[in-house]
Amino acid sequence: MRKWLLCAVCVLCVVPVAIESASSAFGQEKVTPASSDGYWLSRDDGAVYPFGAAATTFGPASVIRGMRGDVVDIAATPARDGYSLVTSVGGVFTFGAAHFYGSASRLRLHSPIVGIAPTRDGHGYWLVARNGGIFSFGDAPYLGRGPAPQGHSFTGIAAS
Repeated sequence: MRKWLLCAVCVLCVVPVAIESASSAFGQEKVTPASSDGYWLSRDDGAVYPFGAAATTFGPASVIRGMRGDVVDIAATPARDGYSLVTSVGGVFTFGAAHFYGSASRLRLHSPIVGIAPTRDGHGYWLVARNGGIFSFGDAPYLGRGPAPQGHSFTGIAAS
């Protein structure tokens, strides 16, 4: 079953607005807009598909040698001229004008990564793990972790 996550992006943040489901053999996919008239769709294997004004892709992460884990989220740069992909093991892959500021892939994670959110100036990002752990890179300040979930999991992160 494929899950589609439709997002609306303002200049400062990524905000999920609706979820729809459809059957597929390709795995989970997530969406982030490239502008108000387009978006990029990423698949768990790293393939990225442009729609509308997002007429350019900068290459699939799946061609990067050594990529471990499934891609679990995609985040557009504030200027919509690039994007970052994050994998469940904390790998971060940047395309277009998105910059790499580090990853959690060499850390011993207690829970898989489930989301990425860029800072408003695009010079950093946060990763969130399913258990609420936060990993800060670039100019993203560490502001604390989510409370220990009691039978629930964290599913994403959005910058404010």
